[in-house]
Amino acid sequence: MTPPLTLSPAQSRVITHRGTDLQVIACAGSGKTEAMARRVAALLSEGAPPASIVAFTFTDRAAAELRDRIVRRVTEAEGPAFRDRLGPMYVGTIHAYCFQLLQEHVPRYGNYDILDENRHAGFLSREFRAIGLDKLSARRWQPIRDFARAVDVMGNEGIRAEALGDTPLGKCYRAWRERLDRFHFLTFSLLISAAIEALEDPTVAARVRAPLRHLLVDEYQDINPAQERLIALLAPPTGGGQVQLCVVGDDDQSIYQWRGSDVRNIVEFTRVRSGSHTETLATNRRSRPAIVAAAAEFAASIPGRLDKDMDAARPPSEAEITGWTAETEQDEAEHLAATVERLHAQGVRYRDIAVLFRSVRTSAPPLLQVLDRLGIPYTCGGRTGLFLVPEIALFAETFAWFVDGDWQDARFTEWRPASLDNVVSGLSRIFPLASAPGGTELPGLRKYLEDWKAFQLRGIRPVSLVGDYYALLTRLGAHLADADTPAGAARLGALARFSEVLGDFEHVHRRGHLALPAEGEGKRVFVGGRDRGKPYFQSLYSYLVYWARDAYEEFAGEVHPDLDAVDILTVHQAKGLEWPIVFLPALVKGRFPSGRAGQPQDWLLPPDVFPPGVRARYEGSDAEERRLFYVALTRARDAVYLSCFQKRARRFEPSAYLREVVGGPLLTGDLPLPPPPDAAPAGDAPPLQVSFSDLARVAECGHAWRLGATFGFQAELSPELGYGKAVHHVLRQVAERARAEGAVPDKEALTRLLDAEMYVPFASAAAFTTMRGAAARVVALYVAHYGDDLRHVWAAERPFTLHVAGGVIAGRADIVLGADGHHQGLDVVDYKVASDPRREALYRLQLAVYAASGRAEGLDVRGAYLHELRDGLRHPVDVSPAVTDAAVGEVAQLVGRVRKGDLPPVPTVDRCGACDFRKVCSFAAAR
Repeated sequence: MTPPLTLSPAQSRVITHRGTDLQVIACAGSGKTEAMARRVAALLSEGAPPASIVAFTFTDRAAAELRDRIVRRVTEAEGPAFRDRLGPMYVGTIHAYCFQLLQEHVPRYGNYDILDENRHAGFLSREFRAIGLDKLSARRWQPIRDFARAVDVMGNEGIRAEALGDTPLGKCYRAWRERLDRFHFLTFSLLISAAIEALEDPTVAARVRAPLRHLLVDEYQDINPAQERLIALLAPPTGGGQVQLCVVGDDDQSIYQWRGSDVRNIVEFTRVRSGSHTETLATNRRSRPAIVAAAAEFAASIPGRLDKDMDAARPPSEAEITGWTAETEQDEAEHLAATVERLHAQGVRYRDIAVLFRSVRTSAPPLLQVLDRLGIPYTCGGRTGLFLVPEIALFAETFAWFVDGDWQDARFTEWRPASLDNVVSGLSRIFPLASAPGGTELPGLRKYLEDWKAFQLRGIRPVSLVGDYYALLTRLGAHLADADTPAGAARLGALARFSEVLGDFEHVHRRGHLALPAEGEGKRVFVGGRDRGKPYFQSLYSYLVYWARDAYEEFAGEVHPDLDAVDILTVHQAKGLEWPIVFLPALVKGRFPSGRAGQPQDWLLPPDVFPPGVRARYEGSDAEERRLFYVALTRARDAVYLSCFQKRARRFEPSAYLREVVGGPLLTGDLPLPPPPDAAPAGDAPPLQVSFSDLARVAECGHAWRLGATFGFQAELSPELGYGKAVHHVLRQVAERARAEGAVPDKEALTRLLDAEMYVPFASAAAFTTMRGAAARVVALYVAHYGDDLRHVWAAERPFTLHVAGGVIAGRADIVLGADGHHQGLDVVDYKVASDPRREALYRLQLAVYAASGRAEGLDVRGAYLHELRDGLRHPVDVSPAVTDAAVGEVAQLVGRVRKGDLPPVPTVDRCGACDFRKVCSFAAAR
């Protein structure tokens, strides 16, 4: 366990300040996470209810670290029993908070899904003409990219549709919002906008703010204007102090302006919030003095920054800053790798070393080749495009051949007709395990592909892209790759990433929607998605060629908490992290700072729509590049190596930043090594954050969980997917309405509720009608037999968390029936749409874990029930102390297995027959 730091006077003031809003300017490595954690722990010790505290972090990883630190400090102050009372406290990202807020307080969002960047692009391609993007340009994908960027900027900046007027872009925007609602989608920027709209309703705002007393915001320098508006609604500047706001950040580390972050939020905080108090954490506890001095001097060159003087707390050491150069890019990679080997021989763990690039894709490949050759373990995200993997390019060319399309073997090469000959010969060469000895072509592959194409283009049945892809992989013998070898894991990871490409496309194209009849009146009807025939494959081809090829990166490798490997990542990805040894290679002119920073860009948004200065903020500047370099320098604890190369295809000049920091001549020989870093404290890896559903999958078959959770293989879509979620959503609305109105909805009200809330995204029109009828019977049966319970709902979709050795387990109970004259204590009820005897023990384990978590939180959980919705039967589940204690021990063992990577296969005919990944599993008993 990481020991608590000795507090500085400034940290102590951060922890104890009360009564006004608080701004904390935290220099790099100054112990801000410790100060925030201790502030929260102090609030809890003073009696603040956990539900009164909300803490926003920039990433999920930062949230896990902060929550872990809070738990440790609370445990030290209040004892181990108190940590499980923290469930109602929120620590997480703003986006996750907004989604939770919408699902809890705006019923219509309860069955919405979030579109990430790739699925959003696929959706815009599908709805290209319905939205009106064809009116913006005759080309297809450029307006999609431009429109996606424009609506993100509108969301980030809080620009409303009215600002666009009746322009073509304004019409597209309004159509886009309507189509998103029709398909039950939100984008990440709309999450914030929708939460703001909800909080502008006084009733919703009162409910949300009722328990809230303390709002903490980490990385405040990276907040965009819309997020700042959300924060102001939660903690109004003139709110009379009901909600005290504490923001923590450093203007020198504002590096996400290209995503909309506005450094003015932190620079002007005290002006906007008059009467607020500021504390500065200026002592860097992370880095050695020479690193701190160099970083502080470099930061002083950033224009418009807050005045601050960063100083060092650690004693000096050897080789703190080393600047060096190599003749070529390859020489630089060889020398860097040799230095890593020397460090490791001296006792430095690989995981204590990071290599940070301005762009991994541009600069990392030579180093990765050397590390592979030397067998040095590493993790690397974003190193190259997925379609540069030969087998992935061949799978994509297969779909180009389906529609007689053209294919390009690499960027900037000539286009050629997609070739079945090329696909067959290439796949036969890459997958020799399935080839005939000495043969040049896999027997039967050509006819298999020809028959597949002919059948699918007839459009007789819905296409399962992921399922058909897995069938092809089975035929190729791809499932025989050994996941425990580097080569096998890399292959499986790449194959899984391509299943994600296909899955993203399917999720937006096979999705149906509710629409009014053609005449515009009457009950809405369900319109199924697009799922077959040549037009479907033409859309897929377009998505692969014009979006996916540049958007999807190669598999980054399996990562588990105890992995010992060199970290290779971008400086942006490294934000908030630290290592004893950091290398900053490829510091040449044009790469760092980026040669594109500050260049004017083309925008769909008219110039007068941008608030003053906003357009330039998105286009970047030298100031932002300087902040990014400052962040890179301050990731290092003991030593930072800065290097450049002189030649590639042309001669390169060293980066001006490298010259500013190093000053003197650059070394060319063996590099000096620092002393070995201090021994890592025991238990320094953060606890594993895992859902009960994940642990249940691990219990069933560790290898299946590994294929899905760590490699990323996607499950096949089925028409029934989402039916259970839809029924749960409707029942929650029934329970919420009964609780709010004190009466169970009557038959007519239930029908209206089903019409409004029932949504099964991947059903056909006929299947939706059938499932709508089945759901009506389930709801009617529930209300008839258990309607009285709905008057006593204490909570719906109640979150539970449980701390065990090495991890934190999270889950949500469908309903909790409250303590009153009818229920003596709380009863936890979990719905199951269909019974599954194979998982009966897991269902009971889940309820026992919820009961244990609730009791640890201080709730009087007396009973638990498994409710089978199809037949209306409710079965009691034993949650006696002996049973819940055993359940806690069982899930703790599962957490330990995940942490260690102990994920053995458990192949049985029944289990494998129902597994989503049986076609890509080498252990499957049934394929």
